Amino acid sequence: MIETPYGLLLHVFAAMRVQPRRRAADRVCKQQACVHRVDAFTRTTQGCIQGHRLIRIHDAIVAAAGHDHLPIPPTGPDSMTPSFPLRGLVAASVALLIAACQSVAFSVANRGIAAASASMVYDTRHGLALDIYRPAARTTVPTAVVLFFYGGNWKSGKREDYRFVGQRLAQQGVLAIVADYRTWPRTTFPGFVEDGARAVAWSRDHATDYGGDPKRLFVAGHSAGAQIAALIGTDRRYLAAHAMKPRDLAGVIGLSGPYDFAITGGYEEVFGPREQWPRAQAVNFVGGDEPPFLLIHGASDTTVEAKDSQELTNKLRAMGGEAELVWIQGGHIAPLQAFYAPQRNPAAMQAMKDFLGE
Repeated sequence: MIETPYGLLLHVFAAMRVQPRRRAADRVCKQQACVHRVDAFTRTTQGCIQGHRLIRIHDAIVAAAGHDHLPIPPTGPDSMTPSFPLRGLVAASVALLIAACQSVAFSVANRGIAAASASMVYDTRHGLALDIYRPAARTTVPTAVVLFFYGGNWKSGKREDYRFVGQRLAQQGVLAIVADYRTWPRTTFPGFVEDGARAVAWSRDHATDYGGDPKRLFVAGHSAGAQIAALIGTDRRYLAAHAMKPRDLAGVIGLSGPYDFAITGGYEEVFGPREQWPRAQAVNFVGGDEPPFLLIHGASDTTVEAKDSQELTNKLRAMGGEAELVWIQGGHIAPLQAFYAPQRNPAAMQAMKDFLGE
């Protein structure tokens, strides 16, 4: 389950009608051609930083890696991918390119988006804060509250990059809160879920300060953030630490979320000892005491298997719970289009508005 910022970048620019090209000849990286393709990475990185020729980002990644998914797979003597030293250089180039492009992707998604109405620290011990987005149209009636957790494979992310989420939700008439949480290596599972529960408790206690209704508090998240939101809504231990229970939530919104996933490779260090891995799966905690769930998933998602959303939906319904599953066109990033390019997937935002009662 790999999240790549360049994927967001490609979707953002697709929304702006800049369509990436895939050159079939560059999909396979043979040893004799790899040096030239690493050089192409350098040129592409420079172009990315300058914001020019963004089509080349996708082409360069596919060309250098020889694979549609990152990280680059292991090689063998008969492999069509580079030998280890050169493969390491290619992998390093991929990492540098992604880091450079991440800021470009979010800059585009947040173009013209106002800053948060307020920022508050919710966990002084760990220095964690959240951004608050108030609806432009103020009313005397308390509004629904949506606490959003971003994705980033539990290893990266920052709330400031998701202004486009907060402001889009505020435009729908809800009080939106985007919270930071600790990521690896600063913490391991279940640390980031515990952070999420603390953010929920803060939102409940302070919603009225910003015109929100604590009885209409929803938690939402994308990808890794959806896993956090789902566990808060299913495993009662997290909210119990704050004298709350899952049913105190008005609902959970999961976008492209992993709810029953394999923990392999670099994720083993994130989720700690093997014996606690089952605790990371929301499907293992459905017991009939959950709030309503809305799950939205791209039908062609190859980053997080779409079956995860189907399995959680089935489990919730089997236990008498309320669960709605909405399939949309596109892959892993598609549900985020509801926030920066809602016209591309109108069903996603409409489903959220209906679920929130707005």
